[in-house]
Amino acid sequence: MNFKTKTSLTLSAAALLVLSACGSDSSSSKPNAPEDLPPVPADSTNVTDSTQTPVPADTATTTPADTASTPADTAATPVDSVADPTSKVVIPPEATDIVAAVTIPKEEGKGLLIDDFEDGDNMSLQGEFYWYDYNDNNGGADGDGASEIKSPVGADGFPVARKSDNGTNYAWAVYYALDKGEYKFDPYVGWGVTLDTEVDYTKYGGLTYWYKGGAHTVRVETSDVTNYDVHMMTMKAARTWTKAVIRFKDLAQEGWGGVEVDFDPAHITNISFQAKGDKKVDSLLIDNVYLQDTSEVEKDAADMEIKDPVIPEVTIGNIAVTNPLQAKAMKYLNKGINITNWLEEDGTVFEGEFKFDEDDIKLMAQNGIKSLRLPIDLDLYATNRDAFVADTTDTTTLSYDDKNLFEVLDAFEEWTAKYGMSFVIDYHEYDNGYNTKTAINARYTKMMAEVWKHVAAHYAENAREDIFFELLNEPDMKNGKVSTTNWRKAAQEIIDSIRTVDKKHSIIFGDVEWYSIKKLAAGKPLNDDNVIYAIHTYSRTSTPTGQTSRRSRT
Repeated sequence: MNFKTKTSLTLSAAALLVLSACGSDSSSSKPNAPEDLPPVPADSTNVTDSTQTPVPADTATTTPADTASTPADTAATPVDSVADPTSKVVIPPEATDIVAAVTIPKEEGKGLLIDDFEDGDNMSLQGEFYWYDYNDNNGGADGDGASEIKSPVGADGFPVARKSDNGTNYAWAVYYALDKGEYKFDPYVGWGVTLDTEVDYTKYGGLTYWYKGGAHTVRVETSDVTNYDVHMMTMKAARTWTKAVIRFKDLAQEGWGGVEVDFDPAHITNISFQAKGDKKVDSLLIDNVYLQDTSEVEKDAADMEIKDPVIPEVTIGNIAVTNPLQAKAMKYLNKGINITNWLEEDGTVFEGEFKFDEDDIKLMAQNGIKSLRLPIDLDLYATNRDAFVADTTDTTTLSYDDKNLFEVLDAFEEWTAKYGMSFVIDYHEYDNGYNTKTAINARYTKMMAEVWKHVAAHYAENAREDIFFELLNEPDMKNGKVSTTNWRKAAQEIIDSIRTVDKKHSIIFGDVEWYSIKKLAAGKPLNDDNVIYAIHTYSRTSTPTGQTSRRSRT
């Protein structure tokens, strides 16, 4: 930690752990994977740029983040007393006379001003609570980064705020160089301030601050998050003073921690900032860090205009489908719904507890729903599945957890019949068990065929014509790389297995690449005259982060 204060630095336990363990597997700065990080903007300075040739800095090598600050009564060497010729970070000299480029307003609302830096030191307006920083060069299992972060220091060797060009006297400034070094993930630097936890923060609903400099994330840390996957928002680089306005309701965890935690302002402990990237030299100035009173937070507003529908006039030829299965599909499958995020989830097996029940089916029927598609990972109920697949002697017989499997399937069969809805048993693998590797494994295909045969035998004598067997939702759904040749070969084997016990119920087949219509149209019909062919269509929609996602239009 660079910052030395005239009194002992007071940090919360969570903040101290961040500083001492940011090189460990549980570091708040470590993403799930490098590609999960927001890109560093193009206007960040590259270390290798000839305009950024490192020159000797007037500050010492960064103090490790887990080193305690030096109390004022300890004989400490000022941090600017030793020049480091290897440092990539240069703090530019402060001009004597600064002309304000812009004048930012004072925060005089009902909220809480955490720091306006007008006192020039590194203590917040809450009292004995200080600004700190940290970086990635702390060692640990993930390797040692080589990033640096520095702030201006006063004549006594302690950190100070910097004269500002925004109409105020001072702003807080950090200068940093991001360098991956031996670190496993994208390098980072961070800085922040510990808050007084005796304050009731439920009165506040947002955070504002002014900044000028590189792209960064602002992070509102709470004691509820114990794995450092804190609530944050990404801010773009800005080379003129820009006001950041963040509603607490818009904060989100990065997601790599695996545990979603609701944001509770009652448990706020720190406000911090972080910059990530590699081979980048940049800086950031911040001012007027302010918590908005809930009455000051911007309310949600309608951003769409409802207009009357305009139906285009289109003339097309005769597209009528005369196959009897088309009439059957239109009768039973033209207005359906999925029950999702339950039995298809990776490793989720029904054990007697219904997430959805008869009341849900009744409600669907009352609202005009004609079909229920139940996604379920059927092979999870083959209790010796892995042993069966691994058997090269063809002597292993599959065993099944029939109690749980048919308790849940039979319940939905009964309820859909009662309320006049068709029932689709959808073999749905969120664990992506069927993939490019298993697609060429004859034992895996045989396992799928045997599982379907077991389910089909159970319903073979059921008189309902509106029970459907969907062979496998979107084969290789995570990657979409299984070939149509391999999938069609497996599908035919599964169909043949089903037909040994049940020749009545219709089968639903979709092709590879997420039920691609292009792949389906290019193939030949399967060898069975009771197969309904399905496609999935997706539209590209914009997300709040500007990324794109595919939304199903089934």
